[in-house]
Amino acid sequence: MGLHWPASLYEELDAKIRHENTLSALVPLFQAESRQQPLILLWEDSHWSDEDSISFTPRLLKGLAAYPVAILAIARLEGVELSLKGQIFQEIELTGLTRTSLAAQVE
Repeated sequence: MGLHWPASLYEELDAKIRHENTLSALVPLFQAESRQQPLILLWEDSHWSDEDSISFTPRLLKGLAAYPVAILAIARLEGVELSLKGQIFQEIELTGLTRTSLAAQVE
């Protein structure tokens, strides 16, 4: 977020603990936002996710299970394994446009 305070506790922590504190703050942040109004989180190009994001996903899903939050993950699924066991999800496969559909889009 670009917020810094000289000599803050956050600045004194090592990188691993900063990372963990950041992840610990995300779930309550999204919970609080969803209490104001239903929340949609867009996770675009999720097939390019790093290990930290992938390992955080179950924690995020568990923390938001009872809240009005929808997570839209956009991905190319070739060769990607998603661990959504026990989660409610809907997969929508997008295919190429027909010439008629493409013409209608251009029009």
